[in-house]
Amino acid sequence: MKADSKDKEWAQMTAKEKLDERFRRFISTENREFVSPEAKQKYHEKATRIVNAMKMQPVDKIPVIAPDIAFTLAGKKLHDAMYDFKEAIPVYMNFLKNVDEDIFNLSYIPSGKLYDLIDLRQYKLPGHGLPVDYPDYQYVDNEWVKADEYDELMYNTNQFVWTKYIPRLMGTFEPIASLYDLSQAMGGGGGDFALMTVLQKMTPDFFASIQKFSEALKEMQHWGMTSMQINMEAEKLGFPLMMLGVAPLGAAPFDDLGNMIRGTRGI
Repeated sequence: MKADSKDKEWAQMTAKEKLDERFRRFISTENREFVSPEAKQKYHEKATRIVNAMKMQPVDKIPVIAPDIAFTLAGKKLHDAMYDFKEAIPVYMNFLKNVDEDIFNLSYIPSGKLYDLIDLRQYKLPGHGLPVDYPDYQYVDNEWVKADEYDELMYNTNQFVWTKYIPRLMGTFEPIASLYDLSQAMGGGGGDFALMTVLQKMTPDFFASIQKFSEALKEMQHWGMTSMQINMEAEKLGFPLMMLGVAPLGAAPFDDLGNMIRGTRGI
C-alpha cells in the first residue's frame, strides 16, 4: 500500500507530493482560529476554490482577488498609515466587511519612519518625493550596479555589496561601509594595534548611523507585528492569506538583475 505523502518526511517527498501537501495545509482549518463556525466554513470554501483554480479544476465560481484599495475606499491617506501603521488595522477590517474577496492580499505598506531612518533611495513615498495625498509609492529605476562592475560583483561579492551596493540603496549605511577594510589591523602590536585601527574608522557619522539602524530595527519589528495582526484578523474572519499561501517565495534571475541590480534600462 502506498504511503500517504503527509506521513513522509519532507525531504523524502517528490515535487508533486510537496505541492499537494502545501495545498492541503493551505485548505486545512486545523490549528486556525476563527470568529465563528460560519467564518471557518467560509475559509474552507474560499481556500478550496483558490486551490482548484490553481489546479485548473472546475470551481463553483471564479475566485476574486480584489485590488488593495482599502485606503481609497476609506477616504484616508496612505501617508497616515506609513507613519502610524495602527491606522491600517480598522481600515482593513472595514474593507473586509465590504469586499468579499477569496484571498486577502495585504499590500506592502512601507514604514515612512523606517525609510527615513535608513535614507532609502529606491523608493519615492507620499510626502517623500511624492505629494502627501498620493495613493501609492514609486520604485526608483536606477543602475544600482554599473555596467562595468559585473566582475567586481561576481569575484568579490561581499566587499562590493558592503562598500558599494548597500550604500547606494541606503544613505545611512555610507559611514558604516568604511569598516569593511580592516586589513591594516593585522600585525603591528597585536590586539591593541587592531583596536586602534578599528576605532579610527568609527567617526561620529559612524555612531550616528549605528543609532539610526538601531531605531530602524525597532520600527521594523513594530511594523512586522502590526502586519501580522492584520493578517491574523483577516484569517479569523474566514479569508485565506496571500502572504501565507501555497508557493515558496523566489525570484527569477532576470527579475533580480532588471529590478534590483541594473534597472530596467540598464538590463
